[in-house]
Amino acid sequence: MEVDDEDASPSEYRLQIGTQVKYLVVKPGTYDRDTLSFPFADLPPLQYDANWTVAHISRSAAGTLLTSLSTRKLAGVKSLTGAAYEAVPSLALAPILGITPGAPVIAKIACFPWETPRLEQETRIYRLLADSGLAPRFLGHVREGQRVIGFVLEKVAGRAAEVEDLGACEEVLGSLRALGKSAEVLSLLRSLPYIRSCDTGRMDLEGAPYTKFADYQQISQSISGATDLKIVTEGAAAYADVLPHAVGLTCGGRDNPVFLLDTELGIVYWAECYGEIMQDPGWNALMVLDDPCDFAPENEEDWRCSGPAWAVEDFFEILKDQFRMLHFVPQNRHWVLEDFSGAGVRRKGMIAMVQDVYREHGWPDLGRYRKRECVWKLWRRRCGSRILSLAFRRHCSCLVEAQRVGHPLGCGGDILDQVLNQPTQST
Repeated sequence: MEVDDEDASPSEYRLQIGTQVKYLVVKPGTYDRDTLSFPFADLPPLQYDANWTVAHISRSAAGTLLTSLSTRKLAGVKSLTGAAYEAVPSLALAPILGITPGAPVIAKIACFPWETPRLEQETRIYRLLADSGLAPRFLGHVREGQRVIGFVLEKVAGRAAEVEDLGACEEVLGSLRALGKSAEVLSLLRSLPYIRSCDTGRMDLEGAPYTKFADYQQISQSISGATDLKIVTEGAAAYADVLPHAVGLTCGGRDNPVFLLDTELGIVYWAECYGEIMQDPGWNALMVLDDPCDFAPENEEDWRCSGPAWAVEDFFEILKDQFRMLHFVPQNRHWVLEDFSGAGVRRKGMIAMVQDVYREHGWPDLGRYRKRECVWKLWRRRCGSRILSLAFRRHCSCLVEAQRVGHPLGCGGDILDQVLNQPTQST
């Protein structure tokens, strides 16, 4: 579910009832804030076994609940690269996907139609990176009925680098020369503190909002695609004109920000930087304002003018400051959002909740910050949402049966009490 805590925009809910999936859109002003977080006992009667796809719920001026049912076909992912499988877990899928039965995989789905364009773009990226060794193996698509809503990836195991890995690292750095980078850049790539993960795919780790930092030791293993590597690290619009002494610090699709480090000038260009950061008096004063027309060839002007630039130390202090001020808000170990005005209203409530939890536990004072307690509380909040989702699925099944036999809507109360009152175990 996507609930706007400020009730300024519609709240949306995705329901799985048996083999059917339904969507509810609740208009602002229909319920109070507490009810919006779990409105299902207050919903008007709905025929969950009918053929509608979206139910719009609102309230009239007289206070009466109004319902409008739609059978419109919802958008799905069009860039198909293989077979599509129903979004129902099944051990029978393991041999089809080419994995060991019981082995974990990573599934990404568009829970709501407005998330489909992002999944469409990500699917295209994985199609381009197929068989390159730069990304987890693409196992197939996830469908909801006849509509493709996501995909499944292999889960890549990782570990911390050790002395025994030095030889392989040297070999990787040697192969990077195919990129045409200077010796200084190659030396830099040798010592960069790459972000690693032991339990998720590397491509999913974010060091800033929507930002995956490039792990050259990983992505350069398929050096036969040197041009492709430059595209995903330096941007499709600029890669042909980026010089040997400059290198991209990020790696990803078109939505992934581009950070270009010029090792000769000692500055980092941030393409399409957030306006809020550029307008901050402290960081604006440190911005490098030299006109590229005065020192760079004409073909370099586009990427040098694509965003502001700062000295290397100042650039990373900016990133750290955004985390200190909680403008960059980690949602978990691998997902970061931002709270600038451009963020969607739908996520404002969630971001504010996470910010409050961090501050309650002493952030940004590292001397007072109680990390373990903070992470535990955030996990409890998210786990609570999953429990509510599970409870609602069971509640809806009860509602369908109740409507069939004419039982009152309150029949699901005991089920909800049982689920929500389950004891929680700490780790």
